Amino acid sequence: MSEKSWVGEYESFVEQCNNGELKEFRDEVYNALQLASEAGEIASLFAKNRGQGHLFAPDQVIEEMGDLLWHLTRLAHQLGVNLEGLAMQNTAKLRIRYPDGFKAEQSTRRCKCQMPDLDPEMRHHHTCISRTEKPK
Repeated sequence: MSEKSWVGEYESFVEQCNNGELKEFRDEVYNALQLASEAGEIASLFAKNRGQGHLFAPDQVIEEMGDLLWHLTRLAHQLGVNLEGLAMQNTAKLRIRYPDGFKAEQSTRRCKCQMPDLDPEMRHHHTCISRTEKPK
């Protein structure tokens, strides 16, 4: 029997702390909005440092990153994926996009229709336009 990874332990803890009696904790939209809210709080800390001269506080950023991870974990669970699966899926996508590591050219000229796992219906409706070209 394999031991549960720290990620799996974290996911279990998040679910254990989930208050199933509160409807919003079961709502994907709530967690998606909270995810955006936490990202906004992180951005705000950087903006206040750069634009208003506030002291940069890495501990505050890290605390908000933890809250962001919480809502990401909840949303992933609600959509039927765990964090390890999410990371593996993202890694597979990036290996296709950047097979030899990041190159700016590949970043600006990427096309989702080249993704083999893209839903065929989406591929049908997708128009390939380079980010450096203007639509006609």
